[in-house]
Amino acid sequence: SLNIPVSEQIFRKNDWGKPYLVSRAVEFSLTHAAYYAACALDSSSVGLDLEVPRVTMPVARRCFHPGEVAFLETLSEPEQPDALLRLWTIKEAYTKQLGRGLHIPLDSFYADLHESEANLYQDSRPIPVRLHEYPLNGLRLCLCSNSERPEITQFIPNLKKLPQVPELAPAAVFLHFSGKLVGDDAHIVPADETILTKIFGEFEIAQWVDV
Repeated sequence: SLNIPVSEQIFRKNDWGKPYLVSRAVEFSLTHAAYYAACALDSSSVGLDLEVPRVTMPVARRCFHPGEVAFLETLSEPEQPDALLRLWTIKEAYTKQLGRGLHIPLDSFYADLHESEANLYQDSRPIPVRLHEYPLNGLRLCLCSNSERPEITQFIPNLKKLPQVPELAPAAVFLHFSGKLVGDDAHIVPADETILTKIFGEFEIAQWVDV
C-alpha cells in the first residue's frame, strides 16, 4: 500500500463526483469496466479511463467533435472500433483530469489520433497534457497527466494482500477482479470504494466524508 497514515485516509468527492484524498498526499483517478479496474496515482492532477469496445458511430456522431467524426468516417469499417475506443478513453480521461468528467461536453475539444500517439486541441490550440494509452486484454486504458508514462502494475486483488504500489508517483495499477464490480450482490461494495481500499488499505481504513 502507499503507507499513508490512517488519520490521513479520508476521502471526499468534489461537486462533479470525483473522489479525492482530503490531505492531498497524492492525487488519483479511478476507472473500471467489466471485471477490471485501474487507479492512477500522481503528485498533480490525473485522469484515467478504462473502456470495453462498445462505442459506436451513432454515439460518436452524437457526442464527438465534428473533426473527430470526419476522421472516423475516413476509416474502413474494421478500423473504426479501435479508433472509437481510443477517442472515448482519451476524451474521458482528460475530462476526469479536470475533475469534472462527462459534465464537460465531449464536442468542446478534439483529439488528433496517430498510430503511436494522440494530442488534444481546443479551438485549434494544443492542450498541454500528456496522453498515455495502454491496450489491455481487449480493453483500452488512457491516462491523462502532466507526467512521464508510468509502467502498469497488474494485480489480482485479495483482501489479505494489497498490491505492491510504487512508493513514488506517478504510478498506475490495473486490477482484475473475479466478479463484476457493480451489482446487487451484498458482498460487492461500490466500485470506487473497492478500488480505493485495494490501493490505500483494508476496508475499515478508507473513510468517506460526505460534504
